[in-house]
Order: sequence, then C-alpha cells, then structure tokens
Amino acid sequence: PKVFKGYAHKLDLTSLLDAYLIPPSQNVLYANDGTVKARSGYALLGAANTALTPVRSSYDWNSSNGTELNLRQYDDELEVFSGTAWRRIVRDDDTLTTWSTTATMRFAEWWDTTEKEDILLFVEGTAAIYEWSGGIATLASATSNTITKTGTGTWAASRFLTAGTRKVLIGTTVYTYTGGESTITLTGVTPDPSAEAVDSIVVQCARRTAFTGFTLPSDFANTDTKDLIAVLDNQCWLGSTTSRYVHVSRVNNF
Repeated sequence: PKVFKGYAHKLDLTSLLDAYLIPPSQNVLYANDGTVKARSGYALLGAANTALTPVRSSYDWNSSNGTELNLRQYDDELEVFSGTAWRRIVRDDDTLTTWSTTATMRFAEWWDTTEKEDILLFVEGTAAIYEWSGGIATLASATSNTITKTGTGTWAASRFLTAGTRKVLIGTTVYTYTGGESTITLTGVTPDPSAEAVDSIVVQCARRTAFTGFTLPSDFANTDTKDLIAVLDNQCWLGSTTSRYVHVSRVNNF
C-alpha cells in the first residue's frame, strides 16, 4: 500500500505524487497501517424510529451472565434491543402506556441475593422504584395456563424472575406466572395465553415497588419522588433533584 505522506495545498497539484491528499479531500481517516481510508460512518441498531420524540435516556447493561442489554427511553416508552428489533418493557401493573413522557430515567445495577443474579433498578421521578431482570425469550407454544420457550435453556437461565410477583408481556397482553422457571415451561399462567402466536417475543415486565411499602426514616414521606439512583456495595442510594436528602438502603435489601 502507498503510505500517506501528508496533505498538500500550496504546491502545483499536477506535480504531486499520488501518496498525498489534496483539496478538497474530506471524510477520510489515516489508518493504522499508514494508508488513508474512507470514514466508515455508522449503522442503525434496528429499524429507524420515525417518532418525533427524542431518546431522553439510555443504558447499556452488561449483565452478570454475559448478555449485553441496550435500553432506551423516549416518549412514554422503555425498550430493549433484542435480536433485530427494539422490544417494549412495561410495568407489572398491567398498564401498557406506562412511563412518563417528560421524566428522565436513571438506572443502577443491583445484585439480587434471591435471584442470584444482577437486576436493573431504575427511577423516573415517581414515588416508586422499578426493577427489571432482563428476561427475554421466544415463545414455542402455549396452552390455557402454560407458556413454553424455545431452546433447551430454562426460563431462569434466560433471566426471568423466580420469586415474588412475576409477569411477562407477549404482544399487548400481560400474563402472570407462578412456577416452572427451572424448566422450559412456565406454569400457572393467567389469563389464557393459548392464542399467542409461535415465535412471539416474551419480555419480563418491570416490577414496581411503591415507597408506601418501604421502611422510611422520619425525614421522608412515602409520597416523596425520586429521580436519582446509585448502588454502592449493594446499598441503594435514592435522591431527588429537588431535595438535599438522600435515602440509603440496607445492604442487600433496597
């Protein structure tokens, strides 16, 4: 290859060797091997979004089991990129239009000693904290009260919750399940999921915990809103952009 010698502007262009750049050279990079190459540009992650509302928040989560989960928040949507498309994440209170259209979500990773894996905590300026396990799978089949995933890995191995209230979103319907996480078939599913199409995407719902269920110090009311979050040594720190008070949890119990 011809090694790049520099950019020449004043000399007669016809007298220069072809190892020089000359005007109007642009959008090129000096490569590591000493040659010049075209600027690569960028590629969209999934299809272009035609919505007029900008992305207000994003988070790249490198989870404890080696998966990379890319999240974005815009308008009233929270989405995760999976496969070739962005998938919707909803709250577990069966509300599909779930998120604030103005707040900016903030995220922090938390080690769940019950699930034995990290989960993602986040706040959005309400009197509640949210947790998402990162569970995403593909539907193989369903009966009146079961959901079976594709592949041989269990639902738990795909990061679906195994304790507490557990819900998933398929299409536009939220389903509750009560067991089967150690297998490929969830059991105790309600309502009836049998009409869901094979190869539909199953996404774990984000669990909502209102501050009314917290043990709070006297300086906090359970109606206080939080829009800042951090985790240090598995203690969760919650704050607000309109308050000087910070709420710090016990270790291993946010």
